[in-house]
Amino acid sequence: MRVMKFGGGCLTGPDDLARAAELAGGAQTVVVVSALSGVTDELIRILERAAKFKRFPQALFRNLSRRHRDCMQALALPQAAADGLRSIDQLLHEAERLLRGITCIGEVPASIRSRFMGYGEELSCLLMCAALEARNVKAAACDARCCGISADRPGTDARIDLTKTRRKLRRHLQPLIKNGKVPVITGFFGRAPDGRTAIFGRNASDYSAAAVACALDAAELLIWKGVDGIMTMDPVYGRDARSVKRLTWEEVKELTHFGANILHPLTLEPLENSRTRVHIRNFRKPEHAGTEISSSAGGNRREICAITCHPGATMLQLSASPAKLHQLLTRLEEGRRMPVTRITSMATARDRVTLLMPAEDARILRRALASAGEATIRVLDTRNDRALVAVVGQVLAHPRGLARLMSALATAGITIEGITPGGAVSSLCLVIPGNQAGRCVRAIHKRFFPPGPHRHHPSPTEINHDTSN
Repeated sequence: MRVMKFGGGCLTGPDDLARAAELAGGAQTVVVVSALSGVTDELIRILERAAKFKRFPQALFRNLSRRHRDCMQALALPQAAADGLRSIDQLLHEAERLLRGITCIGEVPASIRSRFMGYGEELSCLLMCAALEARNVKAAACDARCCGISADRPGTDARIDLTKTRRKLRRHLQPLIKNGKVPVITGFFGRAPDGRTAIFGRNASDYSAAAVACALDAAELLIWKGVDGIMTMDPVYGRDARSVKRLTWEEVKELTHFGANILHPLTLEPLENSRTRVHIRNFRKPEHAGTEISSSAGGNRREICAITCHPGATMLQLSASPAKLHQLLTRLEEGRRMPVTRITSMATARDRVTLLMPAEDARILRRALASAGEATIRVLDTRNDRALVAVVGQVLAHPRGLARLMSALATAGITIEGITPGGAVSSLCLVIPGNQAGRCVRAIHKRFFPPGPHRHHPSPTEINHDTSN
């Protein structure tokens, strides 16, 4: 049994969908799909226009409709095209009704936002089924909410309830697989306990696919992306980035937590105690080995394995005891205004706490402090436009590795405003001014990965992240 996930960056039109169907057309395969490339962003833009101007965004909605209808007509066999188009029109009609309601009230309720953002995956699922059927592969479109992907709560920052999901998915999918069908499941969302749609966050179809692989005890989870696996650095910072052949679970969790958006940060959580092999491979270069994620390390561990950068952050220094701050953050978490999982780094020293978080969350925290009248918690310093550079690799556990890192930073003239160990022994996190981020990443990469025969030359559009669902 294998699970394949196709990201939106892989699915731009009918040719890509046909290629995906060719890759996924084997026996004992389950497919999880994102929306077509750019569609989730387009849906958000349509929502915002409808609410802001209180007018139905006719042109944007027509373009969305035309794109999916054209794909269906190009993919489906003649006898199936009519049914496929009716299914697409039904989904679009539902979306139009929601939009017209939004134009009346001039705002987007959270439940409607979650529901509307899921239409991209539903449409993509229908198209993938058509592509498989055109290759004489029996397929079944599976809405994640109906086939068993259960969330712990509604909203856009939900998590998957693995116990419920495992039980429901197995009951729903196993009969389809036994009958020789390829289930095609919508990623990115699931069913909340109250029956509403719950979103797991951007790029979360990876997370959905991992939950499916866990539920079915799959031998392999194959995640198709637009890059050659996980890279030693984001190629946007330089053309010397190269793919990493093998990483451990801990190393990948560190990289995703500290800004490597190629995988959703929770992707590996459902599979930690499983035997499922995880591979990230390039959809446009399927012959490339990509990156394997395993329980044991591989490759040359005398070097670091990768560098990642989390830009656009705010560093807050507070006068507070950890206990008092914990109480405040718990209240914010319960109100769903600022999930504490978005705090990238925290350091404490006696009665001072330093937090690194997204700029918007920092504003929420400051407003919460002002409204709560917390005299025991004061903001001592605020530094905007900061970047967190994380360096991951077992070599950092040795003095020689640390010396090489510090030498590279000193040579490049990098200003270090904070330095903390990461969540694993083999990682180190640096807080630096945002305008030094690129220079910092390049300097570290050059020191540990000098240009040579293994030099990697990504295309101008290749980057070490995938913001599709």
